[in-house]
Amino acid sequence: MTISFDPIEMRTSQRLAGVRALVCLLKDLNPAYVERKQAELQRYAMDHGLEAEQYFSEREILDIELEFRLPQIIAFAIATHLHSILEAHLRECAKRAEERMNLPSGPDELKDRGIKRYATYLSRSGVYDAMKHEAWQAATDLRAIRNLIVHRAGTDIKEKDAKRLNREYEKRFAYLEDDTGWWKEVWVSADLCELFADKVEALTKNCLAAVNSATRRVKS
Repeated sequence: MTISFDPIEMRTSQRLAGVRALVCLLKDLNPAYVERKQAELQRYAMDHGLEAEQYFSEREILDIELEFRLPQIIAFAIATHLHSILEAHLRECAKRAEERMNLPSGPDELKDRGIKRYATYLSRSGVYDAMKHEAWQAATDLRAIRNLIVHRAGTDIKEKDAKRLNREYEKRFAYLEDDTGWWKEVWVSADLCELFADKVEALTKNCLAAVNSATRRVKS
């Protein structure tokens, strides 16, 4: 029996495995890390003779970093990387279809951008319609959140988009506002990161299977 290793499948699987590891980290941040950072602050306060008021002020800042900022950065990294994985996978699938089916033009010639460009190319080529897959809506939502993170650092989202995403992903996505009302920021939960990872994995597997099936028919 011949064992075949598909390079597209291997690259995507390895990238998704890395994302899964980050999701696990986000869902269960290492308590030892939190305790170590708190102990370091306590030692610093003792060594430098910080007053109680100063210490508790620094402790509050540290707790915010550990309980909000660190999870937020990890979630942002996951969302951004997942979108990159999906875009790279769709492009590799489109390029495979172009080369093996001797198509007259390539995917990069289309005006659309990102995941939509490569999904459109595969659909027009009669190879695979990603936009009909049940995971496509989640993929476009992932792209919207990724764009907010990359271009606006997770802030300045349109109210109608925030409301729609809040409805779609209740308790897993939020647009946080501070007590003064002057600062608003995207919040992405570990559960939503896991959901997006599941959707991306399902979409990439389905897409590659369709591309390989289509290109095999052409060869035969």
